[in-house]
Parts: sequence; structure tokens; C-alpha cells
Amino acid sequence: MDSPKILYIHHGSVPGGAPTSLRNLLRGLRTQAGFRLKVLCIYDSMIPFFREVEGVDVGSYCQTSVIAGRIFIGWSRGWSLRRLKLFLKELRAVPGFIQREMAILQAEQPDIVHLNSAILWTTAIAAKRCGIPLVWHIREVSTFGKHHLLRLVYTWFIRKIADAVICIGPEEYEKIEGWRSDKIILIRNSLDESYLSDPEPDTREQTREQLGITPESFCLLSLGGNSFRKGAYQILEVIKFFPQVDITLVMAGIPPQPYTDKISLTKRVALRLENFMVKLGMKSYYSWYYPERLAQSLQRSDSMKIRCPGIVDDVKPLIHACDVLLFADTTSHSGRPVYEAWALKKPVIAFDSKAMRHDIEDGIDGLLVKEKTSEALASAIRYAQEHPPELQQMGEAGYCKTVERFSLRQNTQKVCDIYQTLLCG
Repeated sequence: MDSPKILYIHHGSVPGGAPTSLRNLLRGLRTQAGFRLKVLCIYDSMIPFFREVEGVDVGSYCQTSVIAGRIFIGWSRGWSLRRLKLFLKELRAVPGFIQREMAILQAEQPDIVHLNSAILWTTAIAAKRCGIPLVWHIREVSTFGKHHLLRLVYTWFIRKIADAVICIGPEEYEKIEGWRSDKIILIRNSLDESYLSDPEPDTREQTREQLGITPESFCLLSLGGNSFRKGAYQILEVIKFFPQVDITLVMAGIPPQPYTDKISLTKRVALRLENFMVKLGMKSYYSWYYPERLAQSLQRSDSMKIRCPGIVDDVKPLIHACDVLLFADTTSHSGRPVYEAWALKKPVIAFDSKAMRHDIEDGIDGLLVKEKTSEALASAIRYAQEHPPELQQMGEAGYCKTVERFSLRQNTQKVCDIYQTLLCG
């Protein structure tokens, strides 16, 4: 008799927190359980990423309603004529999406379908119409308020249709109202066990040399690339507050790009209007014409103090090379980089948010920045730079928390227990 087959559906197009967490889960399952594992990727660019896990089958999945899914959780806000057209076009295609997805699931014949994102709503419908048990991994926090109708309806839909729901953090659990059902469980993401092993000698020095960073430079690291949700603009702007200081910023991920053409008058006006709205508290964060905003910041910054290595699969050498990790989340969500830094005993400076308060004890294992501004972030960096002993203690305290919460073996076993319960039901 064949072992039970678990089919994972992955939504993203580039490496990041969600695919890394899924890959770690797959590695844990390969050593702890006797399941047949297969990942289907909506974007073929992710197939090589998952093929690195030995013994896991990987293939392509069809297009799904990801635009609507992002809108339903508030991760795609603000309307333009183009976005409205795409949204309506996608909604009209939903019956076709579901039919194609059902055909794929019926051909695969999995015992369980495991969705790797909250946005995969048409896949959830297809799985249920095929009568396949559904595990839904909620990795994104809805940005809508507590009483927002769309949040209430979509979280009800997730609770209703899924046979098991996994939330990666306390805020995700709270937003989906996990207390309403015992099939909703909080299981934090796991770290690859290599994070908790001793680094190769001279990793810090070698990585700095490769990036052109002097041994004396105070090195800041961001793993969020050019994302507005990761506060890329505020992080870039930090550099201007240290004109005479030997400091280096490493921004891993999709890098901000210089703008070769002149920014149009319309965009310049919109950017100034957004500055005004954020300053007055009418808008929580910067997001309009974000590539242009980052390009303007790059033009103002000292390029000699910035390194952009691009998308990096193994970020451990970068973390070893840095003095502090920056996590400037503008929308509250669980921060995998925080625990990756702590696992290597590096301190963290993060924007204060509900999700971060679940993780970071201010002044104990990191610094929480109350105001989500470059000025406030620079002030925290300056404090960290001037207090190296405290910085080291914070990193060590964070390490203890990581070992407790992010154990690959323990968290994998919790997922195995969910699978076994569904298979026996």
C-alpha cells in the first residue's frame, strides 16, 4: 500500500519567507514521516527552489485567482482603472480556474491538499469539490480592521471550508478568530537546523570581503528587498543620518532600482501628497509609486554605503556579516528574519507592531521603534552602535527564544499530527 500523498500548492514567484518555511517543513517531513510529498508551483520560477529537497516531487500548477485573493486579505489596496479591469477579468475567469484546478487535483489523487498561502481561495474550493481533505496555511495577516466586512466574510470562508488551518503567529491566529474552532492551530515557522550549528570559520570576514565592507564598518542588514511592507524606503533613508559614520547597509532581496527616466509631474505630485498624508497620520505607510520613491531615495543616498546582493537563497552568511538586523514592517506580520537573526545570535531592531510585540521584548532581545520613521530608526541604530555589550546580550536572549519556538522537529511533528488526524477521520 502506498504511503499517503500530501500535495502542496505554492503561490509565489520569488524566494522569501513563505517558500523557505515550506521547504523547511518538507525537509522535516522527509526525515520524520512516511508521506509522499509533492509541490505544485503556480510560477515555474520556483520549481528549482523546491527541487533542492531530496525525495520531493515538484511540478507546475495552473493560474489561479491570486489578484482577488490578495484583495480579500487587504494585501492589494487602492484602486486604479487597470487594477479594476484585472480584478473583474479574473472574477469572470473563476469558474474556469476551478475546473482546471479540479482536473489537476483529480489527476494527482492526493490524500491531503496543503495550501501555502491565504490567497489561494479558488484552490480551496477545487479541493473541497473533489472531496479532498484541505489544510490551509495562513502566512499573511489581513490588513483590514477587526470589523471590516471583507475580513469577516473571508475569515469565515477559510474557517468553513478548511479541514485544518495553520496560523504562523499569534496575530494571524487572532485575525482569523482561531478561538472559534479547534481545527485552527498556531504552529510557528521552522528554521533549518543549520542555523543552530556553528558557522564556518571566518564566515563573517569572508562575506564582508565579498561585499566590499570593511571590518570596522557597522553593518545593517535588511532581508526585505524593495517591499513597502518591509519598510524599504525608511531603511534606505537611514543612511543620510550617518554622513560621517562608517556604516554599511545591506539590502538583500529584489533590489531598489535607479530611475533612468525623469519621473513624471503626476508621480512627483502624488509622492509629495503621500508625504503630506503620512506626516499628518492620514496614511499609515508609503506605498504609492514605490519604485519611484526608492529611486529618489537612492539618488539622495551615499551609494558607497549601500550593498544590494539581490535575491539570496542562503542568508546565513549575510546575517553572520552584519551587526544588527533591521525589520521595518509597515504592515504588522510575523517576521521570519527576526528569528533567523536570533538563531545566529544577532540583535534585531524592528518597527513596533502588534506582531513584533508577540516576538520582541523591547530592550531584552531587541529594540522596538515606536515611530515608523527613518529618524526614529536611525536613533535606535545609533543607540545600538554605542552599546555593543547590550547588543550582544540581546542577540543571545533572542537565540534562546528561537530554540524554544522554531524547532524544526517539534513543529514538523505538530503538522504530522494534523495530517494523521485527517487521514484517520
